[in-house]
Amino acid sequence: MLTGNKTYVQGKGTGRVLESTADDNVFLYFSDHGAPGLIAFPHEYLYADKLLTAFTQMKGRYSKLVFYL
Repeated sequence: MLTGNKTYVQGKGTGRVLESTADDNVFLYFSDHGAPGLIAFPHEYLYADKLLTAFTQMKGRYSKLVFYL
């Protein structure tokens, strides 16, 4: 969803992805439980290294980014 890959999210949730550009400010808010180094979803975990990879792939897709966890 964060990297704009519509194919990857097809059939998952709403199927919507972030379609920001270098002119946009992006605010991400996520509230849930987890543990150090991971975010817990109902059926899987998102580990810190995968999240950092997604943020790296997002370069050029925002002017400013705030991630509130």
